[in-house]
Amino acid sequence: MKRAKAGQKSSGSIRLLPVRWGRCNYFEGKDGYRMNRIIFFSGGKASLATADYVKTKYPEDDIILYFTDTLWENEDLYRFINESSDKLQLPMLIHSSGMNPIQLMFEKKLVFNSMIGDCSKILKMRVASDFLKKGKRPVVEEWRNKQYLKNEDFVRDAVLYFGIGFEVDSITLIGRQAPGSTEQPSVAGAE
Repeated sequence: MKRAKAGQKSSGSIRLLPVRWGRCNYFEGKDGYRMNRIIFFSGGKASLATADYVKTKYPEDDIILYFTDTLWENEDLYRFINESSDKLQLPMLIHSSGMNPIQLMFEKKLVFNSMIGDCSKILKMRVASDFLKKGKRPVVEEWRNKQYLKNEDFVRDAVLYFGIGFEVDSITLIGRQAPGSTEQPSVAGAE
């Protein structure tokens, strides 16, 4: 479905909203107007379900998977987010402060535990906030599948998505299970 330009009327009595509505800006693609959409991508089931939903609902918009790396993740998570980006054909931007949680504890002279959330605040939230709000690029920046990026100004007035608390029994991607899944794929002949 093509979107009309600002001021144009659609067929029938329905009027289309202007190109700029509230804080949301559309950018002009070769076949109409699109929005920037950034999915905070953790590699969990909820963020994968969110990415799939957004890609299905807004296939023409510029959709970015955004992963903030603590440099302390399981190797299977890295495999999974890379395969997800490939399978969904979405660009993934990976940012990191360049420190892992142990290095951060030594810098802060503090042992983190479940009562102190500085790992998430500093290594994930601050990195994302500094980039998205202030345009400050972190120490580590990597792209995967950047060829799918439709708009270089993808941060401007982007809609942000968080996949939190979405329960799915099992998500299979490329014949492998999502990290943390409790259900395993069946193997023929195995009991």
